[in-house]
Amino acid sequence: TVVGELREAAEADAGYSVKVIDAGWENPTSRFVFDKNRYPDFGGLVRSAGEFGCRVGLGLYPAAITNTATHAELTRLGFLVRDENGNPYEHTLGNDGSERGSLIDFTCPDAVKWWEEQIGALIDAGAKVFKVDFGELVRLDARFWDGRSGREVHNEYPYLYNEATLRVVRRKLGNEGITIARSAWSGSQNQGAFWAGDQSSDFNPWTGLRSVILAAQNAGISGLTLWGCDIGGYFAVPSPECFIRWAQFAALTPIMLFHGLGIRNPWEFGKTASRVVKSY
Repeated sequence: TVVGELREAAEADAGYSVKVIDAGWENPTSRFVFDKNRYPDFGGLVRSAGEFGCRVGLGLYPAAITNTATHAELTRLGFLVRDENGNPYEHTLGNDGSERGSLIDFTCPDAVKWWEEQIGALIDAGAKVFKVDFGELVRLDARFWDGRSGREVHNEYPYLYNEATLRVVRRKLGNEGITIARSAWSGSQNQGAFWAGDQSSDFNPWTGLRSVILAAQNAGISGLTLWGCDIGGYFAVPSPECFIRWAQFAALTPIMLFHGLGIRNPWEFGKTASRVVKSY
């Protein structure tokens, strides 16, 4: 459980300050509604996390899943990106392509207002950090509310998505809240924090640890000053050596993120890993 993990982190003196619930917190059929089977008392969870000195964050994605109540509602309202026939543009979502859905159209002012209302409600429920994920899924032949094509909006879409989220965070939380986004564009330099996306959990020079060292330099040159990466990569469980080396690098970046498929807490990789992370 979240509280159990935070208790372990406190016992290990891991120094955690935020716990992000990355996926699975929503009702499967309705966006922005907590899954009561998994999180029956989110407010209580936030209070419990606070006892360990942690804020709670939530993972986001800018889409509505096909055949859900949210997709039907946003279709009726005209808030989804459309195809050439004027219907919601349905395509695969996520890393494994197991889900299909339609992106929210952030060029539509009413759609932006709807999104901001949902983020505001989550803040009122206790969330203070938002992981703004999957901002790079625009199809080039899509059609947007403002008349532009997906080819024209593709690069700007993460900026619009990030801004619609961060605007509410700043208004309601000030410096107490933050967004951490995966995608960016020109103008995103003042849009909170960013992370490097999903890497392989190894030393591969093109997809592993070396790739994020290069990504950090590119981010810095681009003006993205608040930047981090998933320690140990995302796909699979890294070896203890890979985890330790990754943590040593990440400690020299603004944000340390323990996140990925499988175990990621320092103490789960042995005493040496815990000691190294704490010393850095």
